[in-house]
This record gives sequence, structure tokens and C-alpha cells, in this order.
Amino acid sequence: MIFGVGIDIVEIDRIAASYARFGERFAQRILGAREFE
Repeated sequence: MIFGVGIDIVEIDRIAASYARFGERFAQRILGAREFE
């Protein structure tokens, strides 16, 4: 069930740097279970 729709605005460089540093651990933290699949 969708409770709401929204938009998150972030800097791509910041996300890329965090993913490069923490890898899948970072992705699992910011994505939902379905998104991570």
C-alpha cells in the first residue's frame, strides 16, 4: 500500500561518494526492501 508520494532532492555526487565508501551497506540503508532487489 502506498501511503504517500514524494520527491527527495539530493546531490548526486554526495550519494555516489557515500556508495563508493560504504557499498551495499549504504544502499540497504537508504532503499526499501523492494527497491534493493
